[in-house]
Amino acid sequence: MAASEPAGALAFGPSRRIGLAPRLVERWLLVVYAGLAIVYLMLPVTLVILFSFNDPAGRSNVIWQGFGGPCEQYNDGDPLVQYDQLADRWVLTQFAVSAAPYTQCVAVSTSPDPTGTYYRYSYSYGTDFNDYPKMGVWPDGYYITYNIFRRGRTFSGNKVCAFERDKMLVGAAARQVCAQTSSSYASLLPADLEGTTLPPAGAPNYLTSITSSSLLFWKFAVNWTAGTGTLTGPSTVAGTAAFSRACSGGTCIPQPGTTQKLDWLADRAMYRLSYRNFGTREALLLNHSVASGGVSGIRFYELTNAANQTLSSAAPVMRQQGTYQPSADYRWMGSAAMDKTGGVAIGYNISNATTIKPSIAYAYRYAYAMLGLIVVA
Repeated sequence: MAASEPAGALAFGPSRRIGLAPRLVERWLLVVYAGLAIVYLMLPVTLVILFSFNDPAGRSNVIWQGFGGPCEQYNDGDPLVQYDQLADRWVLTQFAVSAAPYTQCVAVSTSPDPTGTYYRYSYSYGTDFNDYPKMGVWPDGYYITYNIFRRGRTFSGNKVCAFERDKMLVGAAARQVCAQTSSSYASLLPADLEGTTLPPAGAPNYLTSITSSSLLFWKFAVNWTAGTGTLTGPSTVAGTAAFSRACSGGTCIPQPGTTQKLDWLADRAMYRLSYRNFGTREALLLNHSVASGGVSGIRFYELTNAANQTLSSAAPVMRQQGTYQPSADYRWMGSAAMDKTGGVAIGYNISNATTIKPSIAYAYRYAYAMLGLIVVA
């Protein structure tokens, strides 16, 4: 018997989409060119090429072939793919944790071509197991978070790190700067920039997390000259509607033809934390799974800056929030993004006990729709 969390990743560039599948599936790199329809993506695409960096077994650690160390030796998964639209580069990462030193492997494409060469890096955390990595692209760094388990066993908090982006883009030696929460907090999400309008100058990276009843906000400011970072927070986001985590964050999603229930990771906010600067306001978008109507639904939030403030200078304000649960089916583990008009799209899993096998669906709200409502599915 084997199990794995659904940790696949997909990133979008101007003409290609690149993805890595979860660790129990052979990790093929997926490149999609614009024009032909792929049902599960619900996107127009014309040509799909599956390749694995010339590795017939589909092992994604082949990217680190010849690099040496744990990144070349182990293929442990939890992969992430990010597109850095500011530099037109691709960022791939996965962990190597079969043995200490526990390591995060990072590769940054040397050009806009994801099938080309990569600058490769590894970051060691010694005997601290860097579980559940989540990455965001920010102007001054690639920010990543981990749930840390001391000696691979005891949870000790969430570690927030920044990789030195400007050095990685040219293949130079690149530092990391980290801070860590107490064991009272877990699964922080780093902000990931949407579009090409930058955050206000000097803005720290923003992060969010949830508890059993509240939404928390954090900031991580890095001074690369001094090589230091300061993590501030958490502050509780005011105005968050009450919620309950179904199954207390455990396993309860039914599926047809079996009594085996599925996990929905309702104890944490779902990747990504989308950030967009509209010029007149900043926006952070996130979601998590909640109990709703006797089943599960997708709760989403859009946070914005207070009047005459920035997200850096003052606590965020709740602009809109809502729970999407239009039927007696289970919806869970969503992923949300916001377009340049302010429209919101949420992809999610859906299932029930009789007629819907675990599937992927999506819903959308136009920017001009009533706040808090998902209106198109």
